[in-house]
Amino acid sequence: MDEATWETERYERGLRAQLPSMENGRLFFEWVKREHGKADKSLKDSPKICDEDFKKDFRYKLGYIAALKKVMDEPQKAQEELLNL
Repeated sequence: MDEATWETERYERGLRAQLPSMENGRLFFEWVKREHGKADKSLKDSPKICDEDFKKDFRYKLGYIAALKKVMDEPQKAQEELLNL
């Protein structure tokens, strides 16, 4: 990896790590947490297989929850990567 690529990746990791402390990032992560809570509750309330509306299918809901969790974990992951550089 060349020096410019390394610096760009380090800069991007720094931004991802700081997102929760920035105003727009804080608002975004609050929305993600609310969405995660709603999706988790919806899955627990009515887990079912649904061919007509895929958004009601439990497999879609599980994937959605996993994706939201990955987004919520990203700042911490970026912070850990920065510490290991």
